[in-house]
Amino acid sequence: MADTHIGGLSPNEEREFLLETAVNDVYEAVIDDEEDEDLDEDALWFKEELAKHKTLHWIYRPSVLHACFLGGVFCLSSTLSAGAESVVLYQLSCNSVAIDGICDPVEAQVLLSNYTQYSLIFDSLIPCLVSAKIGELSDQYGRKIFIALFVVAYTIQRIVTYYLFTRSTQLPFIPLILAVIFSSLFGGVSSTIALIQSYTTDVVEAHQRIFSIGLVQAAIMIGQGVGPVIANLLINIFGNGIDKIDVNIVPKNSAQVGTVVSPSQLIPLRAEVIVLIIVSIFTVFVFPESRGEKARSKSRSSSIATTNKSNNVIDQLRAIEQPTVFEKVIRYMNIFKPLKLLTYPDSLIPQSQKHVATRHRFVVITMISLTTIFVSTHLTLGQILVQYSIFRFDMNTVQIGYLITILCCTASFMLVVVSPIILSILKKYFKLNVLKKQLDMVDFCMIIWGRIIEIFSYIVLASAKTTSQMYGAAALLEVAAPTSPAVTSALLKFFPSSKTGELFGAIAMVQNVFNVFSPIAMMGLYKWGLRNDFSTVTFVLYAWMSAGYAAIYFLIKKVLRLNRYTNEELLIRSNSELSLASSS
Repeated sequence: MADTHIGGLSPNEEREFLLETAVNDVYEAVIDDEEDEDLDEDALWFKEELAKHKTLHWIYRPSVLHACFLGGVFCLSSTLSAGAESVVLYQLSCNSVAIDGICDPVEAQVLLSNYTQYSLIFDSLIPCLVSAKIGELSDQYGRKIFIALFVVAYTIQRIVTYYLFTRSTQLPFIPLILAVIFSSLFGGVSSTIALIQSYTTDVVEAHQRIFSIGLVQAAIMIGQGVGPVIANLLINIFGNGIDKIDVNIVPKNSAQVGTVVSPSQLIPLRAEVIVLIIVSIFTVFVFPESRGEKARSKSRSSSIATTNKSNNVIDQLRAIEQPTVFEKVIRYMNIFKPLKLLTYPDSLIPQSQKHVATRHRFVVITMISLTTIFVSTHLTLGQILVQYSIFRFDMNTVQIGYLITILCCTASFMLVVVSPIILSILKKYFKLNVLKKQLDMVDFCMIIWGRIIEIFSYIVLASAKTTSQMYGAAALLEVAAPTSPAVTSALLKFFPSSKTGELFGAIAMVQNVFNVFSPIAMMGLYKWGLRNDFSTVTFVLYAWMSAGYAAIYFLIKKVLRLNRYTNEELLIRSNSELSLASSS
């Protein structure tokens, strides 16, 4: 009787197959290196998830497309009603301060400014307190639930806002603020954008992160740019172009006020509510979860292990016991715990990287600090660009629209079309290696290239003499758009995938603190420049800051001893050589 072999293999091939299988099983079972173990687990789970996803219909398969659609449409809805809401708020403010039917524009502006101030404070401080915890919990229980919670809460806030606008003849100050507080309790816009970025990193491999994060940012910018265009189109079609406050200007800088808001002004707000309801339905019922059960379980185990970590044997024994309900509540209420990630603690450093822990810690802390300062100081850049354009070139509404369109379209084109070409050139033509555990030369070149472009663009902005030159400088500024996803991708390499959401949340928490103060400082500097015949002072400062960032990244490159020949094998070999030398 003929012998049967595996899959019709010959005896020699069968022995080789069994031997290879046994070696792989033993390797996966007894491997000691923490870095390799973490890498193997993550890679194995990622492949398992990809195989599982391929069996699903594309609409239920987590992908970058879902993140792009959600981020783009959500931001479209927010800018869809921005102009109309400003008009409505001013109308209601006029009604609130009117005496005998006469509105003092100054008093109306003061009331509206007070509302805007309190709204911004609550919309920054509350997310600051909850964003880091939301990021941590999203690692443990999935991204979808927290994204969906905020989207639904924000939709409710906008429905309430629309209802108040249609039923009020004066500014409903307190109800509007309460609606803002309600949605802020679920993380705010900044935390949700951070979760969408985390979602993106969950569904792509490390070498695809720069392009994928860039795609999401491009979708967000396209949504922001298209929103006002759609709003104007809707008003022109359904409102006969009436998008102004229906008041009659009378002598002594006063205005006779109306009692109700014009229906035309509510059209964009109504459209926003419809879009948000569609987004909410999509997020709750269609939007797929990006993190598998194994990955979520690992994050929960990692969190418990980190919380219970102690050098005291008694404490370790106590940690084994089931925590009480009170202990669980205290653990979950510790909103500042994720901030420890920003110090790059030893518990996150793989065993094979212990010999370079000090260098990597310096790099991580420096990159996080630079990113936080850069984003917060540039938060008012768009507003300063618009105000400077009006002040210097007397731009009208149409020209300002062109400026915003140029900014959004150029950034989107760079992120979607040019960025992958540059990445391909760096990898294939210049033969630069992509590293998985630290910043590499591809990241470094993308970052430095963007900073150099920024320096030149700010110089052109400061020296622009015509409207056309202003448009060109704005376009040049957005040529540096691929820098942001490169920084984000490089920073993520230092952290395990089980901490991605927690890291984004911790950064968002610090970012929100800076966002409360830095816009005030930058706008104060701009106003100082106007009073002292130095209106371009902010552009000069931004240019020097970009030069400083570039210099610091050259320092980071030197600290990491990074060059075009650096690769993962050299890093592992260096570790092995150090271990052998230590043993000797």
